[in-house]
Amino acid sequence: MSIRRKEKLIHTLRWIVKGRWAIIVGILAVGLAQRSINVVSIHLPSSVMITLALTAITYNLTYYFLLRRGMRLNAWTLRILAIAQVFVDQLLFTYIIYISGSSESLSFIFYFFPILIATVLFRNIGILLFAFVNSLLYIFLIVIEMNTILPFVARYDFVSGIHGNIPVMISNTLTIVAVIMLAAFFSTYISNMIRDREREILTEQDKVNSILNSLPDGVIMIDVTGKVIALNPQGAEMLQVKASAIIDNILVKENFIPELQELGAHIIQQGSHTHIESKEIEVEERGMRHVYKITTIPVFNALGKIMGSMKVITDYTRERELDRMKSDFISIAAHQLRTPLSGVKWLLKMIIDGDMGPLNEEQRKFLTRGYQNQERMISLINDLLDVSRIEEGRFKLNTELQQIEKSIIESIRAIETLAQKKNIQVRFIKPEKLLPPVLFDKEKIELVLQNLLDNAIKYTKKNGHVLVNILQEGNMVTVSIQDNGVGIPQDQQKKLFSKFFRARNVMQMHTDGSGLGLFIVKNVLTTHGGDVGIESEEGKGTKVWFSLPIHRV
Repeated sequence: MSIRRKEKLIHTLRWIVKGRWAIIVGILAVGLAQRSINVVSIHLPSSVMITLALTAITYNLTYYFLLRRGMRLNAWTLRILAIAQVFVDQLLFTYIIYISGSSESLSFIFYFFPILIATVLFRNIGILLFAFVNSLLYIFLIVIEMNTILPFVARYDFVSGIHGNIPVMISNTLTIVAVIMLAAFFSTYISNMIRDREREILTEQDKVNSILNSLPDGVIMIDVTGKVIALNPQGAEMLQVKASAIIDNILVKENFIPELQELGAHIIQQGSHTHIESKEIEVEERGMRHVYKITTIPVFNALGKIMGSMKVITDYTRERELDRMKSDFISIAAHQLRTPLSGVKWLLKMIIDGDMGPLNEEQRKFLTRGYQNQERMISLINDLLDVSRIEEGRFKLNTELQQIEKSIIESIRAIETLAQKKNIQVRFIKPEKLLPPVLFDKEKIELVLQNLLDNAIKYTKKNGHVLVNILQEGNMVTVSIQDNGVGIPQDQQKKLFSKFFRARNVMQMHTDGSGLGLFIVKNVLTTHGGDVGIESEEGKGTKVWFSLPIHRV
């Protein structure tokens, strides 16, 4: 017997035991009601009724305690319990039929309960066999009563015309047996329908399990009560738990080893019931730092009601280590390159300025081009160093309470030469009244302004314009820079603040750029507690805005 079939059989037997409690209570209620009806002559002594009730309770409790052993029961024990669940009921119901009037009794309908139990436990042949046993027990009871082997227990105070009337008794017996067998045949159709539905469910479960087991990430599903529904092998390995120990149980922090209890606490949290959430957790495990990303996905049923959540656990340790190594390399390489490049830059400047002798026009032209390329290289290295500081958490702020308008004016002056080369008008619309002071790092915010203004001029064609505006919006000061340049494709706007990303249309323009400027801008503003956004339409222009919180005294 497979583990799945064993689990299913145990689950079914447990539900039958629960259902039998309802049958016991119901039959007792019927018996008590029969005693109160005057037309019925059966007046069972209380001792008989108590004995019947105790017998049923005893064997149902026996099933209950045996089934508590669960998967520890072997296959043969479970099969014997399944057969006993039906056969013992048949014997008890046969005795109830006898004491309630035998051939005059309507209690033969109790035989339908064993048939129902057989329907959920056995296949078609088993259902028919138990129905046949029901029929044999009933025929045997009627035969021994007709032959006065057992004394007749009359049901009614009057003569019903059934007992002693052989043709009528035979006719009634055959009718009841036919009804029992017909019920059994009908139950086989119900059984087939149940089995077909089970196969469909198992097929779907196999598909889901195959998908979960083939995923490289750990997956754990938790219902709204905190009970674990599913756990794939990768999840069990990452969390260092046994699936059998936590599935169908409430997940608690103590299920995890001490090193992973912080990770476990985040997994236990239900999270949002409306959207997907992600969080990275760092843990010390066996003396090593591990980074895990936990993605919480709400799970709904067909009616849209929340069922729980699925946690996807991704081990980012290797990726983060590679990122760190890459950042270290970039930082070291940039530092090592900046000094000699700066030396070459100033040497070229001295030659161009004539400090080392006169130059002809062609020499000056080529040296100037080399000087400009050198400046671009140094600018790229500075960007790489800024990115390295951001990723290492060394991008510190030196904030002061000051007016941001002054930094805007200085940044516009710094790009005037570049704007004049393309005949681009840069206009700053000053506020009518002085805005409240803002707490910011002057150097870092001017770096932001320089990046945004440089982009606006670089990606705006000749004779264009750039508009800089500033206004107060609630507790924030918002600066916007708007151009009538090439714009940004809609499908690429979400990636603009990623490292090394450049939009498709600007790459076709053959303009230089590292794709790091907006990444730096985003991080500088986030560190200040501000925000940044872009509104753009390809071919019409771009508006970039950023906001900083106002310092309230």
